[in-house]
Formats: sequence, C-alpha cells, structure tokens
Amino acid sequence: ACMLASVLSEHDLRTGLYTSPHVIDFTERIAVDGVRIPPERVVRLVEKVRPAAEEVAATFFEIATAVAAAYFAEEAVEAVVAEVGLGGRLDATNAFDSVISVITGVAVDHSEILGSDIAAIASEKAGIVRDGSLVVCGATGDALSVIRGVAAARRADLVSVSDESSIEIVSISSNGSTFDLTYGPVRYENLTTAMLGRHQVSNARTAVVALEELDGLGFFSLSEDCLRRGLADACCTGRMQVIERRPTVVADVAHNPDGAEVLVSTLPETFDYDRLIVVIGVMGDKDLNGIMAAFHD
Repeated sequence: ACMLASVLSEHDLRTGLYTSPHVIDFTERIAVDGVRIPPERVVRLVEKVRPAAEEVAATFFEIATAVAAAYFAEEAVEAVVAEVGLGGRLDATNAFDSVISVITGVAVDHSEILGSDIAAIASEKAGIVRDGSLVVCGATGDALSVIRGVAAARRADLVSVSDESSIEIVSISSNGSTFDLTYGPVRYENLTTAMLGRHQVSNARTAVVALEELDGLGFFSLSEDCLRRGLADACCTGRMQVIERRPTVVADVAHNPDGAEVLVSTLPETFDYDRLIVVIGVMGDKDLNGIMAAFHD
C-alpha cells in the first residue's frame, strides 16, 4: 500500500493512503501525499461522524474508516490506496469504490475470526473482489486457487503475480534492495526499494504489476521515472525499521509464525553481525509458540 501510494503521488496524483494499525500515533493511519492528517482534523471529523457512528454502534475501525473517507473527500484526492483492516469480506474498507483489488501473500493470522487454515483465510481475503472487477494476486498455492475460484464466480479478471511476472534480485543489504522485474512485454532493470528484506521485493513486485494494470485500465499513464522514485522513497513504520545504527537496532512488527519466519531469514541476509539479541512482546491472542519456534530454529 505504501509503495502504491508513493508511486501514484510521484505522478502528481493527489493520493490518499489509509493503513492500520498505527504504531505510535493515530495520524499515521491517514495521509495525503505522504503528509499525515493533522490531529485537529481528526477531532473535527470524529465529531462529524459521531451521530451516525453512535446510531449504528460502529466499531473503532469503522469510525476510523469513515474519518479517512471524509478527510479524503474534503482534500479532493484523486486516488485512494486503502489497506484492508482484518480479513476482507466484512471489512469496512469495502465501503470505498474500487478500481482494482490487490491481495498479497496469505498467512495464518487472526485465526479465531478468519479461520484456522490458509484456504479459509484466503476465502475471507477474497471478499474484497468486486463483481466484474480486476484483482492482482500475489498469493500462491492453495490461497491462489481459492482466490482464483472466487474471482471466476464474480466474473472478475485475475492476474497472478507469481505466474505472470518474473523477478531477479540483484542485491539485498541494510540500505535496501535492487531487483529486475519482467511483466509481459515490460522489463525494468535495477529497481530499488529502501524497505528492507526479500519479502519487500515480493511486495514491490506485486505493486508494480498492480500499477501496470492501472495503466492498462487507463487510470493513469505509468512513468518509469516516477515508478523508480516512488519505490525508492516508500517507507513503512515498523517494518524492518532501522532505528539505530551504532549498535544496529531494528524494529519489526512480525506477529504471526509466517512473519517471524520471514524476519528470522531476513536478518542474516540483510545485516552483518556477530551477536543477535532479540526482545519480543506479543499480545495474548497471538500464536506465541509458533512465533518462538521460528526463532528457536
């Protein structure tokens, strides 16, 4: 989502970005062209939506989504990148009109709500697919099969990132990653992202395919220079974030076994170190044993 919004902003499209959760401050959730919503606007817009929210007993996330929508309307944005909150099928972000739906990899998380296996969770994630729409899917295996089935049932066109694009990683370091990407007749060489880790190269791959498809839909004309700048500048608080260099201190929000495994494999590939100290805090609803197993191995 951060990559998509960054690239769209580089094209001089006034772009709103809605993400969750926030790490430090609520205003992280809502931004226009990389500038967070001012706190006083949050207060005013919460008061604006309060009567309707109280009438329907809206949840925190539903109120936050309404505030984001109201802010983007007032700011006359031309594009909105809205990250789905939890799941997809019943998510408040479905209230936004959608030009394209993007589904990244699918892992077991929030299993008490979404289901205990990949197929069940993928079915929930596929709830963002609209009838007759376009969906770009970065998932593979059983998750891709489920999402492909939902797309077919809704007569939506599906682009499988893994099947229809290819990527070669040039370098991975603590300063970012460089990679080549081919999608159909288009080839980009030496694209860079400052977001750390091999998994962020995969996310960038999905973002580029989605941007190419938006270009194909006539939503905008994709510029290679803007694409390069947007990917290079994109950042996301708490994702393999280096918060100190001497000594190197990295913060990451991995909170399920899949995320922990990615983190464990990414650290030695991205950083040079002789000694690693891990400090971890986990909410009670998370799979602590599964997370710790990744670090134990």
